[in-house]
Amino acid sequence: MNRKRIIGIVIMICMLICITSCALFTRNTYRSLTVVGYSYQVADKMGKKLIEEGLITAEQENSLKIYERKFQIAYHAAVDALAAYKRTNDSDAKKQLQVALDELVVFFTAYQNYIKILQ
Repeated sequence: MNRKRIIGIVIMICMLICITSCALFTRNTYRSLTVVGYSYQVADKMGKKLIEEGLITAEQENSLKIYERKFQIAYHAAVDALAAYKRTNDSDAKKQLQVALDELVVFFTAYQNYIKILQ
C-alpha cells in the first residue's frame, strides 16, 4: 500500500513538472516574441530615419524593404505557430514553433545587421 502511494505521488510530481515546463515554454516564447517585436519597431524607426534623411540609395532602400518583409513574414509565422501550439500542446506544433522561432532569429539578425551596415 505504501509503495503504491509513493509511486502515485512520483507520477503526479512528474506530471506537474511536465505541465509547468510547457507553461514556461509558452510564456517565454510569448515574451521573446514581444521583445523581438519591440526591437523591430526600434530598427524600423532607424531605417525610416535613414530613408527620410536621404542617407541611403534607392537600391539600399529596396534591400532594406526586402529584409523588413522577410522579417515580418517570419514574425507572423512564429506568432501563428505559437497560437497553434497553445491550442494543441502537440509535440509537432512545438517543433513547428521552434523552427519558426529559429527562422525569426535568422531574419531579424539579418535585418538588424543590414541597418547597422547602412548607418
